[in-house]
Amino acid sequence: MNTGLGTSAVALPWGAWYSETLLPLSLPNSWSVEVLPSSQHPGCSPRQIEDVLDAPLAFPALDQWCSGGDRVVIAVDDIARPTRAAPLLDVLLKRLAAHGLASSQVSIVIGGGTHSPPDAVRIEAKLGTRVCRECRVEVHDPHGNLADTGLPYGDRTLWLNRTFLEAPLKICLGSVLPHPFAGYGGGAKMLVPGLSDVPTTDRTHKFVLLGLRGGTNPHHNRFRTEIEQLVQPLGPILAVQCVPNIRRETCAVFAGDLVAAHRAACEFAAQTYATPIAAEYDGLILNAYPKDVDLLQSQGALVALKTLPRSPLREGGWRC
Repeated sequence: MNTGLGTSAVALPWGAWYSETLLPLSLPNSWSVEVLPSSQHPGCSPRQIEDVLDAPLAFPALDQWCSGGDRVVIAVDDIARPTRAAPLLDVLLKRLAAHGLASSQVSIVIGGGTHSPPDAVRIEAKLGTRVCRECRVEVHDPHGNLADTGLPYGDRTLWLNRTFLEAPLKICLGSVLPHPFAGYGGGAKMLVPGLSDVPTTDRTHKFVLLGLRGGTNPHHNRFRTEIEQLVQPLGPILAVQCVPNIRRETCAVFAGDLVAAHRAACEFAAQTYATPIAAEYDGLILNAYPKDVDLLQSQGALVALKTLPRSPLREGGWRC
């Protein structure tokens, strides 16, 4: 853009997990610029998170569930997702301790599928200093530390992260955001492909690229229902699903059964991210934040256009 034309100043959130700043855009004065609203819900307090954990959806109460094992593994999404995991983990560790599980009995696995592994600085930014100091932390490797679930998946069996699979108590913690082919992220997707091996990731994405899976409705998305049915035999997995606001604060949390908590989060996300569009535009500038950490993730900026009943662009309009 030519910054010498006089401007309508627009600043976009930018650099999740890195610079955490605003990106200024200088637009010509001759343009009529409208900034469409995004989620402005306030962040949750620790007390609100505790209340959610104490009343899980379609899932045993924590005291009953914790009695089933002496070790717990928490799968956390990686920096390609906006989840500020540290505040959630602090509350979760507190509740687990109240039911007899100390931090030393808790392992964290950062599940990024085949994404590039985060460095130590990003890991601490994601998990918090306390967790990195008191818990065992592992970054999932899709090439190693894998175990065979014995569950048929295509012409082979499903292999998952060994640390997660062998834990008596399993938790998934991550964000629920609109997703290009899964409808929404989170839920069972944190296991497949988040904690799986390369052949599993290859199979899941291949069917999507061939147009045989996908859809914006999580209830009817074949990719999602397939992986949910696939991991069901692994037993009860406590899902802690958060919905972030524009500042990446957790503005809603849902905990419980892997499917029930995910769907509740999807319903909230669909409402809170809905942006009223009453006009047609000559152009759209779509911000990929917080998925601006790599080029592939940035396509998430286009997901919103799939859910619109009609295009907000005039014929011949542009988007970037």
